[in-house]
This record gives sequence, structure tokens and C-alpha cells, in this order.
Amino acid sequence: MGRFVRTFVLFAVIASGASGTSARAQDPSGCVNELSDDEVRVRLDWLDGRFQSGKRRARLWWYGQMVLWLGVATFQTTMTLTSDEPVLPNAIASTGAWLSFVQVTAIPHVAAFAPQRFRRHADATPEERREKLRYGLDLLERAADRQALARGPMAHVPVFLWSGGFGTYFSVKYRDWWLSTRMIVGGMLLSEFRILSTPQAAVRAWEEARGMMCGARYVPRADDYPELRDLEPGTDALPEPEVALGPSPGGLGLHVRW
Repeated sequence: MGRFVRTFVLFAVIASGASGTSARAQDPSGCVNELSDDEVRVRLDWLDGRFQSGKRRARLWWYGQMVLWLGVATFQTTMTLTSDEPVLPNAIASTGAWLSFVQVTAIPHVAAFAPQRFRRHADATPEERREKLRYGLDLLERAADRQALARGPMAHVPVFLWSGGFGTYFSVKYRDWWLSTRMIVGGMLLSEFRILSTPQAAVRAWEEARGMMCGARYVPRADDYPELRDLEPGTDALPEPEVALGPSPGGLGLHVRW
């Protein structure tokens, strides 16, 4: 019995640790020094909009999960201390609930507090705005990593090892339907709800940022188009294209050049 418990605890801890490892994606902030101040401002506005749009959902999930697992852990601890049921199953269940509460509380859900931290960053000068853009991209990446891990495939492994493994064992040992329901159905359903309800707004925003931060500029740069050097700041006009017909494989072709 003791060996069985130790084995499942070991597997659950290993799986839980594995779920906290991820390869960080390529940082799209490498072009920040090349951007004009207008381009930096546009990207700052974009980041602020993404942070604000996901703020309410992230906070509702994070604080809600804290309250939920604190309630479950308190209930299971009370059952362990006062119930006439076997002590060990309730002790295992309360341990799992407390571990879930500690995990949700101790591992910050970055998207819940990133919006106000991003807005508080200094942005009075061009250099401060560049630094704020780097800071915002770092916040967004960390928020996306956290959300992706919390809802990733490895997040399900500790649930099945802990609730499924212990629940099945105690169901066979004690043949108590109420105990089995709490251990298997209750534990697994609540854990799967935590995983599957994890917000994913930061994940989507980060993917979008990777594709547009350095790869598509909102404001053409004078260095790229000498024709634009005398334009007023903020002007987004592009040079007029030159269109001509010319020979191409198989016949005539339309040639366009800027």
C-alpha cells in the first residue's frame, strides 16, 4: 500500500514538472531599434489593446480558480478530519486539492496583471517607448507561454495519474460509490475544467505579434523609400508603381515596379 502511494505521487510530481517546461518562441523584438517612433507608437497601441481585451477573462479565470480550489481543499480536509469514511482516501483527495490551489496561486497568470504593468511603464521619450515595446512583448510572450502550458497536453497527465489512479485503486479497495465518485469524477472533472477553461487570448495575440512586429510595418520608412524622405511625419503614402508590358515566358507579361 505504501509503495503504491509513493509510486503514484512520484509519477504525478514528475508529470507536473514536465508540464512546466516549454521552448520559448523566437522573440519578435529584434527589430525594435530599427523602427521609427511612429511605428513604435502604433505597436504600443496594438499591444495595449490586446492586453486590455483579454484582461477581464484572465482575471475571472485566475481568481475564480483560486476560490474554487480553496473551497475544494477545505471541504476535503474537513472530510478527512470528521468523516467516518476511511482516512487515507480523503487525505489523498485533500492533498491533491491543496496542491492544485498552490499551483494556481503560486504560478502567476501573467495575462491577469500584465495590462496595468504595461500601462505604468514610462513612455515620455522615444527611447522609453522603445523600452516599453520590448517590455510589452516580453509580457505578452510570458502570458502566452503560461496559457499554452496550462492548457497543453502535459497538463492532463497529473490529473489522470492522481485522480484516476488513486480513485480507481480506492474504488476497488473500499467499494464505496460516493467515495469513488468524489475521487474519480469530482477530482477529474474539476481538474479538467481548470485546464480546458484556461484563457487563450495571449496565445493568439503572441502568434499575431510574431507575424507582424518585424515582418509588416504600418508606416513606410524613409530609408526604404528615398522618395518619402521629404514627406510629413505620419504620411503613409507609397511611391507610385511603374507598370509596363514586356516579354515573359509563354508570351507577354505585366511588370510592376516601385
